[in-house]
Amino acid sequence: MTEVRLLYGNEIQWAVNVAREAFVAGMSLNIRSKEEVDRFYSEVTPEKVWQEGNAGTLFPWGVFKGGQLCAVGAIRKEGQITMLYVHPNCQKQGMGTLLLNAMRDYAIVALHLSKVTIEVTPVTLAPYFYKRGFAVAPQGTDTVGSVWLECRLCPAQPTPQMPLRVTYQKKKVSARVILTLTAVVLVVSFAVISGITLYHLAKEDRYTMKDYYDIMQEDEV
Repeated sequence: MTEVRLLYGNEIQWAVNVAREAFVAGMSLNIRSKEEVDRFYSEVTPEKVWQEGNAGTLFPWGVFKGGQLCAVGAIRKEGQITMLYVHPNCQKQGMGTLLLNAMRDYAIVALHLSKVTIEVTPVTLAPYFYKRGFAVAPQGTDTVGSVWLECRLCPAQPTPQMPLRVTYQKKKVSARVILTLTAVVLVVSFAVISGITLYHLAKEDRYTMKDYYDIMQEDEV
């Protein structure tokens, strides 16, 4: 079973560990400078995430599967997504998309925002977000090798993770009602058919014994 929810307490340390493992696993392919590494380790710390979480300015999220934390993310009160990492053992399973959708829905329902933003480093990862509704933000880029993206939010955007959405229950029809309606339809249909048949029979000329003798006399002639 997969669960997507906010993280609390000791889960913050767990989330930071997962983020660091994912970061290290992707360093050889995506990280291009020492500055990027230093920036990551200075921003993604248990103390910083904990403090900002307690202050109500940062909301850390996680995806759990089979009791294991597979992906972690965080979104600021103003709508900036600051983390989105999937553990190397859980990649290619849609965990990142689940987390991204959950944070976007949280921005709509709880934070009452009309958009979310994310700084993507390196820019080679931008196509992943393009396919999920993001576009280049007006501010463009701040540093070499990164790009700011934004996603406009719509309250009707569907997601299975947020229980706060309005749903419409399907109306249930009992078997008794269905049988009653069927019986009524059959009775009405039988009555209509019978009425039509009797009408035509009444309109037809009845064959009588006089008709028989008349035919016999014609044959003899």
